[in-house]
Amino acid sequence: MGHENNEKIQDQGIYIKKDEKVTWAENFWYHYKWAIIGIAVAAVILFVCIVQSCTKREEDILIVYAGPAYLSQTELASVVEVMGNTMPRDFDENGDKFVIVDMFQIFSEEQIKDITAQTDANGKQGYVDRSRNSSNYDQYNKYVLTGDSSIYLLDPFLYETLKTNDRLCKLTDVLSDEPKGAIDEYGVRLGDTDLYKEYGVLRVLPEDTVICIARPFVAGTKTSKEKYYNREKEMFSAIVDTPLKTED
Repeated sequence: MGHENNEKIQDQGIYIKKDEKVTWAENFWYHYKWAIIGIAVAAVILFVCIVQSCTKREEDILIVYAGPAYLSQTELASVVEVMGNTMPRDFDENGDKFVIVDMFQIFSEEQIKDITAQTDANGKQGYVDRSRNSSNYDQYNKYVLTGDSSIYLLDPFLYETLKTNDRLCKLTDVLSDEPKGAIDEYGVRLGDTDLYKEYGVLRVLPEDTVICIARPFVAGTKTSKEKYYNREKEMFSAIVDTPLKTED
């Protein structure tokens, strides 16, 4: 009698015939287990991505700050709240004015020298992580190339770079009149705007920060880019032209 697909019980000399289906399943798992595991992992990742895409809030406006300021979560939330209140309307009409402010902490070489030349009350010398600063600068430059945002709040040295690279839109192409604090044809000094004077929470940003709007960028990943850019022009106008509140 053959003993194919049989299993011997150790030390008892007894053979038990194994179920053919069990044997096939064991063989299949032995040969294809890594493929099955890979498919299962891919399915889980796909499911998570689908859930996230369905639940992700789509912003009305995306604003970018790049410069030496570092904001705590509370400070950033306050800035976002002001920008949300400044937004002229609910652009996507979903009942939620949703603003995102992306932050890139970047120091100029001059700023790094000034910081490292100083000492605190305990005699400790100022320090800037140059490697991290360089990484942040690279990330910022890559971000600019995406075209995902057109409204920028920039340290003067970063502003001058964008202007030199012909990436900025003239104020007269967006606004009907020259705004307060215009430093040239392309930028507005944040500290001179009524918005900055009205909301103290904005003073976590340096007053010499320059507000500017980039030209629409064909490589941008936003859908309906023209429609989104029109939103950005409205928002830019609201930021630089919002008047001080008058007391009754």
